[in-house]
Amino acid sequence: MSKNELKKEIGLIPALAIVIGMVIGSGVFFKPKAVFSATGAPGLGMMAWI
Repeated sequence: MSKNELKKEIGLIPALAIVIGMVIGSGVFFKPKAVFSATGAPGLGMMAWI
């Protein structure tokens, strides 16, 4: 084994961050109409995603 290998482990917090990021990221593509209708204005919907 060489010293330049990465560790093959992930902690609880990084795992949760990845899952939450994937859920929010997929919502951007699957529910844009719901976001824009909930905010009432296109500018507010864009700010919500940013």
